[in-house]
Amino acid sequence: MYSKICLIKYNKKIIPGLIFNININRTGIEFFKLKKGTSDNESKSLFYIGKPKGLKFESLIRLNELYTASKTSIKKEISQIDKSTFKKLKQIYLGEKIYNKLHNRMHILKNRIQISKLNNENYRDLQKELEIILQQLGYPIAGKYFKKGKYGNYRELPTKGYIKVYRG
Repeated sequence: MYSKICLIKYNKKIIPGLIFNININRTGIEFFKLKKGTSDNESKSLFYIGKPKGLKFESLIRLNELYTASKTSIKKEISQIDKSTFKKLKQIYLGEKIYNKLHNRMHILKNRIQISKLNNENYRDLQKELEIILQQLGYPIAGKYFKKGKYGNYRELPTKGYIKVYRG
């Protein structure tokens, strides 16, 4: 049943969809909606599957839109894609899913750090977790909060000479 392209009734419309997964209880399915397009239109959120036998056009799949429906909503089986293409699709989808989770966690941590700064609370553990997530996402670690000087992330005070105070 996996990697098959079927006509599926979804929201009172019949659309072509690639069956991605069958739920454990065997009553529901997860599928991707097909979209017309060529390999030129392929991007991070679109996956090109080519022109499978039985379809009139070259197809793209939008990776960030996974729909669910009942198994009885499958009207007709149209075609099937190669197993290698399906494995590649599954691998890219799972990678994209992990990336999105990490990205959402990064935004949550940034908000918590800002709130901790305003409340004058300790946020070192949040900062360390944010650094780990940024490394996993592939972002370069730079900025005033990530500079590790002589005293870690504390402000450094001058120890030699006079302290100048500018009034302006």
